[in-house]
Amino acid sequence: MNSEIEASHRRITVIVDPHIKASNDYFVYKNGMELQNSESPEGNLTSIFVRTPDYGTFYGDCWPGNSSYMDFLNENAQNYWGQQFDYKNFKGSNYLYSIWNDMNEPSVFSTSTHTMPMDMVHWRANGKSFEHRDIHNAYGALHQRSSFRGLLARDNNERRPFVLTRSFFLGS
Repeated sequence: MNSEIEASHRRITVIVDPHIKASNDYFVYKNGMELQNSESPEGNLTSIFVRTPDYGTFYGDCWPGNSSYMDFLNENAQNYWGQQFDYKNFKGSNYLYSIWNDMNEPSVFSTSTHTMPMDMVHWRANGKSFEHRDIHNAYGALHQRSSFRGLLARDNNERRPFVLTRSFFLGS
């Protein structure tokens, strides 16, 4: 299929969402939780998924059902997200694959507001925390930047990535 698409001078845009199916059968969640629960070096907190105020992982419902949400404020989560676009992780893809970041308001079906509760906690790698209310409007832009950087790294900084995004912020 990839060679046929390339011959037609077209590209593929794949929809990806910031909510990750909460199942140990899904490698993105399983590996993310292993990173999140591993011991972080001093001054470099690894927070892959958004946390609850009591430091647990936030779960909500979206398309795959019970889901955890990427903590794009954390630099380690940004890198982890970007690594998912690497060819060894994104099996069958090639340089023709662009990304459409969808549902990154972020959408949460199981809340009355249909978005992440404002008291959920995001953690920077330096250990500083912020409630979701402080970064809600920037969440989509952080998702977009993480995807863009991941695609750029995937192609050794030789191709300009195309990232379409549903939610964005100044500078997007």
